[in-house]
Amino acid sequence: MSADITAVSKKNSIAEDAIRYGTFASFLFSIVAFATNLLLPLLLEVSNKPGLTAKKLPARFGISQAWTCAHIFFALAMFATIMVTTQAAASLLVASVGLSWALTHWAPFAIIGNELGNELAARQSFSTSTNGFAEDEVSNVNVEVQAGAIMGLHNVAISAPQIIAALACSAIFWLAKSLGSQDGTGWVLRAGGFAALCAAYLTSRFND
Repeated sequence: MSADITAVSKKNSIAEDAIRYGTFASFLFSIVAFATNLLLPLLLEVSNKPGLTAKKLPARFGISQAWTCAHIFFALAMFATIMVTTQAAASLLVASVGLSWALTHWAPFAIIGNELGNELAARQSFSTSTNGFAEDEVSNVNVEVQAGAIMGLHNVAISAPQIIAALACSAIFWLAKSLGSQDGTGWVLRAGGFAALCAAYLTSRFND
């Protein structure tokens, strides 16, 4: 009886420690993501100004290039999980991926916004040069319709991979259990690293 009580107490202690360390890692993750959202857009804006590229970031280092680097960084972080053996290292790893998480949230919207802004400016410039002021309102409506269509496609591009990832994760957990592996979660994370490399290849084809 005493042994059972000790085992239960030890199990509860481990669960409490896991919650505490997990909460702290999430806190660090949030700080990194917040700092990235504040600072990186400013650096990318400066990097695109003439005469300042050499002092800040390399020329042609724009949003899509930063997004590509974020995917690669996330992939490396996921592959590094195979070497993580301490709570401090795990917390540091979780905190570091806040950078890629932040970029993944605002980079697509920034790219879409830039493209739509350029499209609207081009149409307005054409209308002005041809004295087609009456067409301005039609051009604005067309851009709004186009923006709605693009955002709809973007939502599909967000939702579809989540469904595929859920199915893939289930398959990996089942396979790990069938093979007697106790590291199913780790293999799921590493599979996410391979997916991030695929995403890095796709985003590397974008042009700012």
